[in-house]
Amino acid sequence: MAAEGLECPICLTLPEGEVHQCNEGHCYCVRCWDRLEEPRRCPECRQPVPQANRNRAAERAIAALAWSCEHCGVATTRGAKAAHLAACPQVPTACAAAAVGCGLAGVMSEQEAHEAACPSAICQDDSEDEYEEDEEVDADEVDTDEAGAEGHGEVDAQELTAWAEEHGMTADDAAAVFDMMGTNGDGKVTPIWMFAHYRQTSG
Repeated sequence: MAAEGLECPICLTLPEGEVHQCNEGHCYCVRCWDRLEEPRRCPECRQPVPQANRNRAAERAIAALAWSCEHCGVATTRGAKAAHLAACPQVPTACAAAAVGCGLAGVMSEQEAHEAACPSAICQDDSEDEYEEDEEVDADEVDTDEAGAEGHGEVDAQELTAWAEEHGMTADDAAAVFDMMGTNGDGKVTPIWMFAHYRQTSG
């Protein structure tokens, strides 16, 4: 199938992906279509155009065109181009640690073996692992704090009375301590110095 008549008349290339058209059938690639300035008009017939008006027949025709990978020579279609390039072993690639100084300029099939031995990539992976571990620790601390908050108010009346008697308090005073201080998350009350603080502040 020939590509004649399917090129975008603005950038003069075959559209990659969506194709949009005006009401008169003039077609454009999505990049050029999205760049039309207000008031949006077709560059050829000057008719107003909507924000989106896809020509799926043109998209299918372009997807069916033959295409060969410039890196490995595999022959396929333009519709399969993106998927092939994502997995092509001969696509040029750089090390994941390029930003911190690794100068690898190889191909995808070599990348995994290189990064397994590259000091910069290994250090970068270790740093990312430590960052993730720190985030997990922070999340655990948040969970512990929330558990402590949820433990507040879970002491039953019998336990409250016993604790009040143990510390020479009335049940109402003990309840006030629990309301203000809560528990430590495992059902145990807070230390007695907190009660002393409560008595001082409550006057």
